[in-house]
Amino acid sequence: MMGEAKRKDNLKELHGQQLKEYLEKRDALFNNPTLEGALALIPSPPGGWMDPTNGPLAAVHKARLQWIGITDDQIEESIHWLTTHNYKTSWMEAPPLTPERRDAERRQRGLQPLGKNNDKGSDHPDPKPTMDS
Repeated sequence: MMGEAKRKDNLKELHGQQLKEYLEKRDALFNNPTLEGALALIPSPPGGWMDPTNGPLAAVHKARLQWIGITDDQIEESIHWLTTHNYKTSWMEAPPLTPERRDAERRQRGLQPLGKNNDKGSDHPDPKPTMDS
């Protein structure tokens, strides 16, 4: 029995480490969207990308618009990129976060707002991203 409990603990630790590594890669990609980074992190859809040049980056920008770690400048950048490349800004019918909605969500989770008009006066993410972001 002890061996089974130890095995489960080891698996839990391994999965936790894998999740942490994935979230670090995701956050890095969201902070600096590149085609290379998108192709490395996002699995190709069945049948491949309809638009292999812009599709992976569009997916990153759309996902980034749902991320509570996104800054006001990143919101503007992603909306601009998507509209310039003729993509919708919604993700599976979910509208993009606005600075107000993002900051309300962050406050609910006990996190500092990121908006330009928040208490800190900062437009930069918290130094320690959480697993929930």
